[in-house]
Amino acid sequence: MTIYTVATFFGQLMIAIFMIILNLTATQFVDEQNNRHFCPKRCLALI
Repeated sequence: MTIYTVATFFGQLMIAIFMIILNLTATQFVDEQNNRHFCPKRCLALI
């Protein structure tokens, strides 16, 4: 394995881990937002 191969592998690995963490935090944030706005949306939908 050349240094370039190792560098690209670790780069892709870091990007993959970063994307997973980003997705996890994003879904948690969206869930919090949905829970916070769930009652008003439900009330508005009923009206």
